[in-house]
Amino acid sequence: MKEKMQVVAVEKDIAILKIISSEASCESCPMALICKRDESEGTIKASLNGVKVKPGDIVLVKTPKASITKLSFFIYTLPLVIFIISLLIFKKLSFSDELSFLYSLIFLAIYYLILRFLDKKLAKKFAPKVVKVLERGLFISA
Repeated sequence: MKEKMQVVAVEKDIAILKIISSEASCESCPMALICKRDESEGTIKASLNGVKVKPGDIVLVKTPKASITKLSFFIYTLPLVIFIISLLIFKKLSFSDELSFLYSLIFLAIYYLILRFLDKKLAKKFAPKVVKVLERGLFISA
């Protein structure tokens, strides 16, 4: 999905952008679950991707597509499967109910730590990127 946005500020290789027109609302956006949009200010951060911009510029931003189904599977379904399977394995190994539950929670915590590490690593891959400058030096509207 491509959006037309205005540059509010530039920090190293990241642009702080304000949406000025939208092809669709956030609810229909494929990145809605993982988008780091700041609701209080109506701004998002996007990688400059080598494009030179300054505050006030109007830019075209591309948001990579991500499958909501895949994301939901890794966030909700897989942890449940891990918890249930580990619980059954520990019960089969004759652990008490309490220990089986505790060890299953530990496995779940390890999974979420791995997921958090991967999230930080993959965030750059799925981050919005500035594609090109459409207009230079317009004043930022309030």
